[in-house]
Amino acid sequence: MKYTLLLLFFFSQALAFAHSPAASKLQALNLKPLEQTQADRSDSSYLKLQDEAVDALTNAVAEAVKNPQDEILIDEIFRVSIVLLNTDPYQYAGEILVPLYQKQQNLFLKHLKKFSTKDAQRIKEAVKAAERTLRRGNG
Repeated sequence: MKYTLLLLFFFSQALAFAHSPAASKLQALNLKPLEQTQADRSDSSYLKLQDEAVDALTNAVAEAVKNPQDEILIDEIFRVSIVLLNTDPYQYAGEILVPLYQKQQNLFLKHLKKFSTKDAQRIKEAVKAAERTLRRGNG
C-alpha cells in the first residue's frame, strides 16, 4: 500500500511536468538559421524552415486556446513568435497570435511579462495591428 501511494505520487508529479505535443514540436524547431542576419532569405531551406515554424506556431496557438493552463506551451509560442516577427517583414506571426489574445487576454499579457520589454512590445504591436486589420480591413 505504501509503495502504491508513492508510485501514484511520482506518476502525478511526472504528469504535472508533461507538456503537449505542440510544445514539443516548437521546442524541437532549430530556429538558428532564421535568427542569422546574414541568412539568404530566398534559399529554399530557409523558406522551408520558416514554413515549418509557422505551421507549428499555428497548431500550438490552436492548442493553447483549448488548453490555456499549459504554461510551457505559451512560453514556446512567444519564443517562436519573437523569432518570426524579427525575420518576417509581413508580421504573419501577429495574425497567428490573435485568437490566443482575444480568448485569453489576461493570460497572454501575463506571459508577455516574462520576455524583454522590446520583444513584448514587438508582439503587442503585431497582434494589435493584426487585430485592427481583421476588424477594419486592410487600408
